[in-house]
Amino acid sequence: MIPAQQRPRFPRWVRKCAGAFRRASLLLEAPGGDRRLGQRLSLLSLLLLSTVASRTPSLSRNVERFQTLTAWVIETGSPRVLDKVPIRAEATAAKMRVIARTADEPQLNLQHVICVGAAPRDRRFVFFIVTDTVDKSSTIWRASTEGKLLSTLCSAGGASRAVPNTEFATAFLVEREFFLRTLQMIRQPDSEKHEKPPQRR
Repeated sequence: MIPAQQRPRFPRWVRKCAGAFRRASLLLEAPGGDRRLGQRLSLLSLLLLSTVASRTPSLSRNVERFQTLTAWVIETGSPRVLDKVPIRAEATAAKMRVIARTADEPQLNLQHVICVGAAPRDRRFVFFIVTDTVDKSSTIWRASTEGKLLSTLCSAGGASRAVPNTEFATAFLVEREFFLRTLQMIRQPDSEKHEKPPQRR
């Protein structure tokens, strides 16, 4: 578990936009849902996307940061088994052993998890999971080893379904940045001592 003092605190508006994006997608899909409201919330999410993009480092730097993140998970995480994970678009795997790091946000009723496949042949599988601790609904994203979104799975009421990446792409960016900032904060004392970062795997 990542201590609370080592987790990044996103501005409140960023967290609201991410939540709005999720609600917008649900509203757009629900039978008889308020499509107009959903469209407005989707526009709000675009604001978040453009802001995140404008503050994002270069592509090569992003890849380096992400690979350092996954190496950190492998080195410091705990083993667990995921029941269902999106291995590719429109498909899920039954179970997979992974190495995971977890962070809780009790004030928002959220749990954040980042996982990397435990077996060497499964290291290409990187997952981000955000779970509502009240209703137990969750969203699982599979990312490439370079940090790009590959597939998305939503789970609620005991049922899981693959969904288009576009529906939760903004929330994925927020979740990815959450852990990138978490690692940056954890290693800040080392950087102040001018120590070299650990090698990537």
